[in-house]
Amino acid sequence: MGRPSMSYRVDLHVAALSQMKGLPDEALDALISRTVDLVEKPWDAWVLYKDDPDFRMTTFGDFGVL
Repeated sequence: MGRPSMSYRVDLHVAALSQMKGLPDEALDALISRTVDLVEKPWDAWVLYKDDPDFRMTTFGDFGVL
């Protein structure tokens, strides 16, 4: 019997989505790349709220916080 499969997704807050409109191409590419990394390894980010580890934070390149 195999291990159960788990899937993860990245949900961006509406405020973050609105801020993406002004990102330069290089920053947007870094954001997308980091987002893909997090889907593969969601534990590779800091827990944002001690009581709710589902919410995490990370940086993308030298451009900002996700």
